[in-house]
Amino acid sequence: MTRPGKTWIELSEKALLANQQGVAAILPTGAHVAPVVKANAYGHGLREVAGMLAGQGSEQFIVDDVGEAEVVRSVVPHGQICIVGFDDPEMRERVVAARVIPTVTSPEDIMGYATLAESMNLTQPINIEVETGFRRLGAPEENWRDLLSALKYAGRHLQLWGLSSHLYSADEKRDAAKVAEQAAIYGRAVNAFCDASFVPKFRHLGNSSVPVLHNGLSLDLVRVGLLLYGLWPSDDVRREGTLGRHHVTIAPILSLKSVIAQVQYIKPGESVGYGGSFVANKPMRIATVAAGYADGIDRRRTGQAVLVRGIRCPIIGRICMNMLMIDVSNTAGPIGPGDVVTIIGRDGMAEITVDDIARDLGTLSYEIVARLPAHLPRVIV
Repeated sequence: MTRPGKTWIELSEKALLANQQGVAAILPTGAHVAPVVKANAYGHGLREVAGMLAGQGSEQFIVDDVGEAEVVRSVVPHGQICIVGFDDPEMRERVVAARVIPTVTSPEDIMGYATLAESMNLTQPINIEVETGFRRLGAPEENWRDLLSALKYAGRHLQLWGLSSHLYSADEKRDAAKVAEQAAIYGRAVNAFCDASFVPKFRHLGNSSVPVLHNGLSLDLVRVGLLLYGLWPSDDVRREGTLGRHHVTIAPILSLKSVIAQVQYIKPGESVGYGGSFVANKPMRIATVAAGYADGIDRRRTGQAVLVRGIRCPIIGRICMNMLMIDVSNTAGPIGPGDVVTIIGRDGMAEITVDDIARDLGTLSYEIVARLPAHLPRVIV
């Protein structure tokens, strides 16, 4: 493979599609996987991931805003794209023009789209999110009657594509009672809308944790994010997904790679990096890698390892904006500029996982991948 740059991301199409099929296989009959590709497909690359999934028949996609929806629409001409983020009134004409589905939470949202749809002589699909306990985005129960009144007034200009909510603790087994409480509130919403003759095409409550821990809540559509990318939302989901009744085999689809820019030999007492924060206590061979925190490598990763020829090489000194230094003293043979460094991923028998990095930094795997910058080339392998 010709390198696309000095630092790049590789995406395994085989792993992505296997992950998708694995999740789909444990869903109840009639339930669909809706890939969540917001936040640049969790840092993996929106255009690339959406294109791969559309090529294998995915029909529903979940994004955060109209800008993401427009990118997906450019590679998915006929798919159903649902925006689950804030409905910005100033963006509504773009939403309609892109033929995508906004999430609305108020009568004002409903009437805004109804008016626009009437002026354009079309029927606009919408998704309504109801509040079930997250307190993030959604219509509380006391407002449902007003939503239904607005829907009745909107008439033929709107179509109820979906009725949704979001479970705030679905990835922890100990929170099963909280999940049940949310599901009960959501069930009341479904009944209220159906009783008023507004039957959603899709009922969707579940995220990646639901098929594994709460399979019965998969309903018509499951918004699958982290599992799609081969990462586990929590230790509970990992255990159940590996050993439980609804087990699923997943594999990370992303590798982050760079190249060596320079190799030096240093003596005991010589320092490395800004502030001289690392001081050698023995003769060392060190290498400069052409990637830094501007390439999504957290500065706190100093002391963590990268891989060179299958050998774990620790990061030494402070990570720079576009470069970092590593100890390659234990690697065999000559090493020089252009040699590949694996920052995330597998090299030979060794592997640096997103979970490893997140655990050491005291954060979530979501954050590690979502912060990978858009300027890095994505290569499908």
